Amino acid sequence: PFVQGVNTRFGIYAGNLSRSLYPPDLVTTEPLIYQAYRDRYAAGSYNRPADGVPDRRILAVPIGTCDQTATGVSTLPVLGLGCFFLNERASSAPAITLRGEFIGQCNVNGTPGRDTNAVNGPTKIQLYGNTARWDS
Repeated sequence: PFVQGVNTRFGIYAGNLSRSLYPPDLVTTEPLIYQAYRDRYAAGSYNRPADGVPDRRILAVPIGTCDQTATGVSTLPVLGLGCFFLNERASSAPAITLRGEFIGQCNVNGTPGRDTNAVNGPTKIQLYGNTARWDS
């Protein structure tokens, strides 16, 4: 499920995930470094201009401290949030692999999947803050 969910950001759908609920990014070229991604945006060179959503390849991720004694389920102190750019789709063979770049602090303007039964927007927890956006 993790790989399936991440890969919707590249326009790749498996299982019961739909394009209307989980739209792709405007730029789905891969592999792609963050600077080339920004250059594609600046030039208006989109792969998915009709159904794509800006910045879906940028994820806010919690940054925590782990000591080497933690095993299994543990509580970790969160130091903050960092933005992670997905260079390419996730793979699952032989193990789950996610490649990207930490790009520092940012306001992620991506769009999460919407719960069609929710009246007031997504029911997912958003790990970033932008008061100007409904998806934050």
